[in-house]
Amino acid sequence: MNTQKTIVLAVCLGFSSGPPAAQEGMVIPDTDPELTALLSTLEEATAIATRNRMNADYIPGIVTVLKGDDLEALGAATVWDALRLTPGVQTTRNNLGEPLVLVRGIGNTLNSGNIKILLNSVPMNNDVDGHAFPVMTIPVELVERIEVIRGPGSALHGEYAFSGVINVITRQGDRRVYGRAGRYQTYGAGGMFWWEDEQTGLDLFANLSGWETEGTGLDSGPDRYSDQGLGFAPGPIDDPEGNRTAILGLGYRDYRMMLQYIRREMGDWFGLGALSSPADRDEGEMEQWTLSLSKEWTLSQELDLAAQAYWQSYDFTAAKQLVAPAGAPPLPRPLESVSSELPPPAGDEPDNAPPPPGSRRPVPPGAPPPPIQGAPAIPPPPTDAPQPVLPGLSPRFLPEALTIQKTADTRRYGLDLELSWTGWDDHRWLLGLGYSHVELRDSRINDGSEHGRETFLLPGADRKHYNLTLQDQWRIGESLELTGGLRYDDYDDAGDNLSPRIAAVWRVDDHHILKGQYAEAFRPPTFTELYDNSVRGRNLNPERVATTELAYIYRAPGTRAQITLFHSEIEDLIARSDPSDIFVNRGEVRLRGVETELEKSLGSAWKLTANLSYNDTLDRETDQPVGGSAEWIANLALRGELLPDLVLSAWWQYQGNRAGSAIFPGGELDDISILDLTLNAFDLLTKGLTLRTGVHNLFDNRYAALNLGSYEENLPQPGRAWWVQLSYDFR
Repeated sequence: MNTQKTIVLAVCLGFSSGPPAAQEGMVIPDTDPELTALLSTLEEATAIATRNRMNADYIPGIVTVLKGDDLEALGAATVWDALRLTPGVQTTRNNLGEPLVLVRGIGNTLNSGNIKILLNSVPMNNDVDGHAFPVMTIPVELVERIEVIRGPGSALHGEYAFSGVINVITRQGDRRVYGRAGRYQTYGAGGMFWWEDEQTGLDLFANLSGWETEGTGLDSGPDRYSDQGLGFAPGPIDDPEGNRTAILGLGYRDYRMMLQYIRREMGDWFGLGALSSPADRDEGEMEQWTLSLSKEWTLSQELDLAAQAYWQSYDFTAAKQLVAPAGAPPLPRPLESVSSELPPPAGDEPDNAPPPPGSRRPVPPGAPPPPIQGAPAIPPPPTDAPQPVLPGLSPRFLPEALTIQKTADTRRYGLDLELSWTGWDDHRWLLGLGYSHVELRDSRINDGSEHGRETFLLPGADRKHYNLTLQDQWRIGESLELTGGLRYDDYDDAGDNLSPRIAAVWRVDDHHILKGQYAEAFRPPTFTELYDNSVRGRNLNPERVATTELAYIYRAPGTRAQITLFHSEIEDLIARSDPSDIFVNRGEVRLRGVETELEKSLGSAWKLTANLSYNDTLDRETDQPVGGSAEWIANLALRGELLPDLVLSAWWQYQGNRAGSAIFPGGELDDISILDLTLNAFDLLTKGLTLRTGVHNLFDNRYAALNLGSYEENLPQPGRAWWVQLSYDFR
């Protein structure tokens, strides 16, 4: 191998001696196809798995890097939409229209977030329910790349890195404006600005965007009250949605300050307990502000220090939701009484403590069906209070509709320090220290009646979290690298946890790579699971997963192929012992499968991207596959030039038959087959002007999402949708 190739390969492997700026500034001839292939690996460099930037193929674990330019060309609209291109990943929505991501079959039926979500390397999972839905709605136009770990990531990233880690990196260095329109009265616009002064080392960027849709107005189908002649189903669902994003960055030499604002607006879609009245709908919103300050120091030739401090605000107001229509039987309460105190200490369990894991509380004959998982039970009106009675109904029926609307407000403060040392030959040590404090500022629930509670999370709930990380990357010779890691997390309200990892990467030669990894991960109980007045659990343990992975990668000029085998065991799942009961640790899940990937250049103008995944999931409690999981998942994307500056993209996604819920109606779901076409016209009429237009779900194939309680059938999803976008790059 010549000197140029040796230099480039060293950069890709993360053991180069020069600073990143020097690496990016190298000018190397690209006439050699093999050298060009090596250079292309730099575009896929990521620090998500080890903290030091390396190509995704050479780092431990299974990592995919989705490039923003490719995603735009394929017609992806948002981060959530783009993630379906990742092998082994499904995207879907639940009854409330929340944009869920399933990794290897897990994520649809879990109560809380099971994926660590980062935005420009800042953690975004909220502590109320563990999710980060606003990030999923960021438009692809703002995205530089999306880095995805499939499998456990807690040894480095800690909480919520249970089944995966997603880091969304937004664009910096672009000057662009764009506008977009599509079916269902969908409109969006945005712009990117960047400025740099090379003499002072000062730079500034701003990314602004917004989009909204009036919604599809799909027919909901019958809900659980329709056969009684009650409620508003079948009828149009409440699915308007929108996003507002503002990301501002200021850099000075090794200092970086960033302000990130994301807002998601949404209706209640199919509804929590029933379809809401079209005349009584009130949209909700999720709003996150994050301010971060980071700095890197080179303390010596072998020692580097990085620090990041951040402040985060999360404000949530749910869309107004109909729990039960007028005339319905009162819903059962999960607890005999509502306590305003914190959970009792171990050994002091109340009489209404949860049943043993796996058991079920009996439902009296003739009782109404239990509410959807996640719904707070609403107490019936007191029997000794005078009650208005609807014509023909007795007082044991609800005299008026029961609606709820939740709000929550939290603040998080965090500090992370990382020390990297290379003073020991062929070793790269990482020591990380972290602290965060989460405060519940407010939480309220309005059920529209005088009997409703004012708060749904216990006042004064907060969380202090400390963590310690140790990692060693040991390079043995020129071809083998071992990575060992251990992270300790301690919570003042949720116990502690150890997350180990051991991994090996063997570069057999220039074309063949073998990987192996064993890793464990965890998810702590959320505020809802610990502090919700009506459904909070007692002495909950974190959810845990242990995963073994083996991978083979083939690389050659114009070709990349990979096959991955995985096996996971999950225990201590946090769920309700019954849909109308409180949270407990129960159940175990086994995952195993294979993921195959292929990227192939077809001549100089066309590129093929394909993946095929097989997932075998088993809920050991029910002896059934995990609800919503598909055995087979496939993607096929073809992109190429029809003419100079005219690019056509076709993207086909397939999900095989998906398992139904073991608790709720609907049964097995049929397969999904969607074809998207996108036409990209660059430098149209003038330099920098780009026109993109496309069709999502070209053949209008209809499919459904998993029902989790409100309906007798699974949930219908939208069909064909067209869109058009015009953008201008200032060059």
